Amino acid sequence: MSFSDAILAGFRQYAEFGGRAGVAEFWWFILFVTLVTSGLGALNVATPTE
Repeated sequence: MSFSDAILAGFRQYAEFGGRAGVAEFWWFILFVTLVTSGLGALNVATPTE
């Protein structure tokens, strides 16, 4: 499973609780969430708010 496929599957199946994600799908989605969270955190630090 590719990175983009894992992201699409994660958003498409976020409310389905009846199955399991594959190992690659899980870790690609965790990487995506980590990158987005890190980017937003860096943006928060870089923009002063007085």
